[in-house]
Amino acid sequence: MKIYCAIPSQFSLRQRNELRDRIPFISEHINMVKVNTSENKIVLEYEGTEEESTVLKSEMNTLIEHIAATRWIEKPAVKKYETKHHHSLPIKQEQQHPHPKKTSAYYNEVELALLEKLDAEMLAIAKQVKAQMRSYPTILHEQNMQRNQYHKNFPQHIYAVHHIPHQHKIIEQFRKSNEGQDQWFTHTGDYLQPCICYHCYEELGNQKWDNHHIFTAKGPCFRHEVEWKLNTFRKNEFMMREIVFVGDQQWVIFMREQLMQAVWTLFCKLDMTGHIIAAHDPFFHYDDVQQKAMFQLVTDAKYELEVNVGDDKHYSIASFNYCEDVLCEKYNITGRDGQALYSGCVAFGLDRWLAALFYYYGQDMKKLPL
Repeated sequence: MKIYCAIPSQFSLRQRNELRDRIPFISEHINMVKVNTSENKIVLEYEGTEEESTVLKSEMNTLIEHIAATRWIEKPAVKKYETKHHHSLPIKQEQQHPHPKKTSAYYNEVELALLEKLDAEMLAIAKQVKAQMRSYPTILHEQNMQRNQYHKNFPQHIYAVHHIPHQHKIIEQFRKSNEGQDQWFTHTGDYLQPCICYHCYEELGNQKWDNHHIFTAKGPCFRHEVEWKLNTFRKNEFMMREIVFVGDQQWVIFMREQLMQAVWTLFCKLDMTGHIIAAHDPFFHYDDVQQKAMFQLVTDAKYELEVNVGDDKHYSIASFNYCEDVLCEKYNITGRDGQALYSGCVAFGLDRWLAALFYYYGQDMKKLPL
């Protein structure tokens, strides 16, 4: 069935986008959300019952109230660049993307070669600032997650690790069972990593330092996205490289600016249209949005490099984060004086850089300015 939701006339563009992006998390029975600009309405495709739709409408009204009550800050782009040539290929729409449950996704030789080239560019930026290379596990252990609280701030994105207990009786019952098998699995307390940086903080944790630290690491990351929003830019599993830096406040601020300029230089060299803007993390709970997200915007704690892929579609392909002393305090990373150090990180979504290059250049690597 289709459900219509009127958008308050006073809503800004940011508020409209926030409403559109939040609605899918109300129910997994929602299959599509579109904005009808001519009628100022949100249109939903919904597979639930009539009775459930009543609850859905009530929750949408509550969501609108939360968005209306939040103080939203509009900031201009910090940097802008527009390509001089036309793009090569149209972006694959959400409905055209093969769902990972139905078919296995893979990269061919051309794509793998380009991924390696892209990562080499990111790694070169990391080496310019003398980052130490690291390789970390894909699993984020329970103790680490409890420290950073990612699962509390962004519960909509987490993947938890489950296993069958090492008990002969349970293993035999599982083997013989022909029905639903979820009952045999227990949560280990661990999670698939949503990002790389928490491993760096764990490495430095519970210690006093008198020098700066810069690490870089690459690995697969996992975030539970809305199923029908998956496309070549938005995936449940993706490859990320991060540069993480820990030290005194002024040095961390300087390092973020230096890295942001280096990444922007690379982006302009690749000749794609985009901009760097102030942003905030996708906090799920609205008290967090009103406090933490707005604080990030006010203090310029987070910038994102967004690439334009037509029809006013933008995707973030890199983020530049200033974490103040928050994470170092959580991990007990201090200077010799016992005061928490400051930190920041730069993150690259390698799959998104790859998709952006294919959007502008196709798969002919000879055309690429790399």
